Amino acid sequence: MASEAAGENVAGDTPDISETVEGDEATVTETGELERTLGLSGGLAIGIGTMIGAGIFVFPGLAGAEVGTAATASFGVGGIIALLVALPTSELATAMPKSGGGYYFISRGLGTLAGTIVGLSLWLGLVFATAFYLVGLGFYALDALAEAGIVLAVSEGVIVSSLAVVFGIGFTAVNYPALTLADARV
Repeated sequence: MASEAAGENVAGDTPDISETVEGDEATVTETGELERTLGLSGGLAIGIGTMIGAGIFVFPGLAGAEVGTAATASFGVGGIIALLVALPTSELATAMPKSGGGYYFISRGLGTLAGTIVGLSLWLGLVFATAFYLVGLGFYALDALAEAGIVLAVSEGVIVSSLAVVFGIGFTAVNYPALTLADARV
């Protein structure tokens, strides 16, 4: 990059401009970057799958049972908020096309402390979302057991929680080989 770094963030740091080579497959710097192997269709599949997985099948039923038709209005407000978050995020991703997402954007603009807080918040949000999905899957499995005529003499909460933990361990075991393969590449 021929231009010099200008400006500074709230921590007083100036941008660290490193020479990058950006292609369709990866962004490579001196320290290395993640490969960009996820295209538009893959990204859409992940986003749609996430919304369908918990947002459409699990949560509306729970919300509708508790508050009735007010749940529809809350989903409309949530959709507007999601749109207001998606638009600037897409602008930032276009302006700073590097791996790291929200962590990278915030750490560049507000400093490393704010970036760390955002990174940990994103991670914690994914942990809670995963727990929510696994509990939903546990309820589906409980209903499947009931349809098969299998009735357990334990409370519903214990069964759903146990199934969620078993599914979580199972999904981790399935994905662990890919993680070790990715580590070997780095």
